Amino acid sequence: MKIAKLSLCVLPLMLLFIAACAGGGGGFYQGPKDDTNLEEQTQTETEDLGSGSGSLTGPRIGTSGTAEGGGVVSLTRESTVETGTGSGTIRSMSEMAREADLSISTTPGWKVISSKFNHTCAITNRRDLYCWGSNNLYQLGDGTRTNSFAPVKVGADKKWLQVSTGLDHTCGLTSEQKIYCWGSNRYGQLGTGTSVFSPEPIPIIMESNWKYVSSGEGYTCAINSEDQLYCWGNNDSFQLGSAPVGIKRTPTLVPVGFKWLIVDAGRNHTCGISDDNSLNCWGSNDHSKIGAATAPTAIPLEPPSFERKSRDLSIGEYHTCVLTMDNFVWCFGYNLNGQLGNGTHSDRSTPVEQQVYLVSDPLVEGPGGVTYGTTQWKYISAGANHNCAIKKDNNALWCWGSNANGKLGIGSSTPVEVKPIEVSGGGVWKYVSAGEMHTCGIMNGGKLYCWGQNNLGQLGRGDSGNSASPVEIFIPSE
Repeated sequence: MKIAKLSLCVLPLMLLFIAACAGGGGGFYQGPKDDTNLEEQTQTETEDLGSGSGSLTGPRIGTSGTAEGGGVVSLTRESTVETGTGSGTIRSMSEMAREADLSISTTPGWKVISSKFNHTCAITNRRDLYCWGSNNLYQLGDGTRTNSFAPVKVGADKKWLQVSTGLDHTCGLTSEQKIYCWGSNRYGQLGTGTSVFSPEPIPIIMESNWKYVSSGEGYTCAINSEDQLYCWGNNDSFQLGSAPVGIKRTPTLVPVGFKWLIVDAGRNHTCGISDDNSLNCWGSNDHSKIGAATAPTAIPLEPPSFERKSRDLSIGEYHTCVLTMDNFVWCFGYNLNGQLGNGTHSDRSTPVEQQVYLVSDPLVEGPGGVTYGTTQWKYISAGANHNCAIKKDNNALWCWGSNANGKLGIGSSTPVEVKPIEVSGGGVWKYVSAGEMHTCGIMNGGKLYCWGQNNLGQLGRGDSGNSASPVEIFIPSE
């Protein structure tokens, strides 16, 4: 088994990983657990931390120390800022985001979206943040525990660059390169050093300049300006990239000698791309979702059968999808609902990646007589058991896998699509975020659409009806 650039600092840990470690914690998308003294905890948090409304000290981006200063910052994979390279090369949304400036546009429209679980958060061109959907544990950040069926403004005193929705918590990155989190803190996923829930954004305890954050089920990972990766929260399956198992309530360094470009936190496994464009995964390995035949591991591993250079990634409940430098999408792991996009829906229990291509693709023969599709992609987003991707040639949006509650957006109730199918209505898309039972995307021009399940208000259109086709979500008037 190949261990990617393993540094000496993790060698002492290896003895801890010889035995298989069972990963508890229930399902990726099971309902979040409530706490009996939640209200009392929240009051303590408000008193101690001022409900997250206090300002942070430390250096800011740009020559003037403000977002308008025009400084350059690396953003998250959830950003959708279009920038030109001058070469005509198609790059992923993550790559474009990392070169984006911090200017604030007055043009109406949506810029960033995250809908990984049962609530949705989005940022406008003015860098205002809105959230909607499930709010049983304060994950919307509006100070209440009431579900919202329409967008509500969050952290109005801040300008936001990026947001990432976890199962029952949310984290965001501000124009000052600071991370704020809110919602459940049962496992320390807010990074405050306590177990106190927060109804509004509060800063994580570690002072640093951050450029990337990803929220999962009960844990969070982030990359700082030195390209170091820190994770905190639930570590029952080594998903934090460190040992031993247990809860870590403060940011903990993933102790390998990498510089990191991208990270994605999931149910109980995590994947990232290092600065040499190598894919590395760790944590639980149910259905070989980290791409290696191993027990749960805290050591980031390169899937031994996957030596392609990667530019972007997204992970689901039991599967992982990767966008490679040559603009192809490959997936591996669980495939019961056709989420690998390879034309079948049989479970892949061995770590063999599957290329995603269209039924109409002309196939070409590669090394060893293996046939490959020719569809090239520019962005990939994995939900619980479905995926969506944007094509390179025409920015069309295609989805595949489970279509429960219409989350593929194809206008039908077909239960499963084992190959990509275009989202109804066509259009030119800039970004997509696949969640548990719904999906949202941003079109060229800044219009935001959502589809799928809406029982908790996930679609943000003001009612609770599901939709099998994209419906537009409007910015609230102020």
